[in-house]
Amino acid sequence: MTLDPENILWLKARAHGAPGRSVSETLDRLLLEARTGRAAVARSRSVRGTARIDATDPDLARADDAARRLIATSLSRSDKRHRSPK
Repeated sequence: MTLDPENILWLKARAHGAPGRSVSETLDRLLLEARTGRAAVARSRSVRGTARIDATDPDLARADDAARRLIATSLSRSDKRHRSPK
């Protein structure tokens, strides 16, 4: 089985979020749930502490511009990955 790097990263994150479960076990469980139509209820997780506020912009006055740059960078990477070879 071949998976895109983004999917492998997502699977690793899912496995990490389920203590004691490997990537293989996580993939197996996802396939079982998809096949049987019985998706497990995801546990809620806190995102506290995951955002960093620039000390030079505590009021987030430049946050919109920063978010736009991050999104544009991400989209340009995605475009490059999904272009078909010539």
